[in-house]
Amino acid sequence: AASSEVEPLRAAPGESVTVPIGPRTELLVAPEGVGVVDGVATWTPTEADLGVHRFETVTLDERGSWSTAEIEVVVRHEHRPGLYLALGDSVASGHGLDRWDYLGRDRCWRAEGAAYARHVADGLADRGGDVERHIVACSGAFLSDLSDDPVGGGPSGVVPGDRASQLEWAALTNPGLVTLTIGANDLGFIDPAVFFEDGGLDRAVLDGLVAEMEAGLIAAVDRLVAETDALVVVTNYHDPSAENPQGVDGCRQACFAAATAEAIDVIAAAVDRVAGRHPDRVLVADAASAFVGHGAGNGRGPDVSRLGQGPLSRFLPAPVRGVSSYCARGDHSNDTWINAIDCVHPNGEGQEAYADAVLAALDTAGWRSGS
Repeated sequence: AASSEVEPLRAAPGESVTVPIGPRTELLVAPEGVGVVDGVATWTPTEADLGVHRFETVTLDERGSWSTAEIEVVVRHEHRPGLYLALGDSVASGHGLDRWDYLGRDRCWRAEGAAYARHVADGLADRGGDVERHIVACSGAFLSDLSDDPVGGGPSGVVPGDRASQLEWAALTNPGLVTLTIGANDLGFIDPAVFFEDGGLDRAVLDGLVAEMEAGLIAAVDRLVAETDALVVVTNYHDPSAENPQGVDGCRQACFAAATAEAIDVIAAAVDRVAGRHPDRVLVADAASAFVGHGAGNGRGPDVSRLGQGPLSRFLPAPVRGVSSYCARGDHSNDTWINAIDCVHPNGEGQEAYADAVLAALDTAGWRSGS
């Protein structure tokens, strides 16, 4: 018996692809809906078939010997190597850096001019590779929202109404580069009290939540790898905690700072494992290391306002309430990269740090836009 492999075939949804198999060949494995006429297999994939599909054949020659062959059919939309899509949650959207958002103008809290995607695009331009940048990330997004929540922000004219889920935007536009920051909302990181029990970090709770986050992240990244030709850069998360944070009941200042640092390390390890599943397609941008020494300072305004109990709280949507645990308790002297309004999200310098981490990962991989 002999086995041979053939270069993958490509097709777009709605485009027929033919696989010559020969008169003495049988299909062992094929996608549903394949028709065979006169030794030629024909298949017309749909949108539901985005991804990689396998044809396996067995052939019996005139001497009675048989051989097998495997042919892959890659179903993707037309590749746009000069397109860059930023996916994810509030960190990727630039939450808090467009002040009008505090009055409810944009539910996704996007800061087109300050989010890290803008700085990534600028950095690529400095390296001689312009990209068309689109931020489809949305503040408050959970991992499930990547596939379930229709949002705007992608290139116009791709879908009716210019709204699709973040992963649909990626599949439909098939960009050259995708960045992804997601998972903190699934972990409940905005309200860290969930991680604490009896005055310390509850590792059982943390590990359970991170395992669920990792599973969701695997599903999202696997889909990006299967349905696009993009290079995917997944960021880990920064530690927003001040050196002397307010903390939570039973665990304040040094106790809370040590606990959040440990949690960030656990999250980073999960991101590394997810990316390691696709080493040729997925990179990690290490924002966690970059932020060391740049945690939160003092919060802006009285804590009662940030906790959603004062007049200002009427203008602050839920994502920025109840997060003062990370703010400094008393004086602070560090160069903070954290937004003083909520003590969680990156400020302008923090967004630049995320961009630097992405660009460093791209430089290490030798990637250039349009390639």
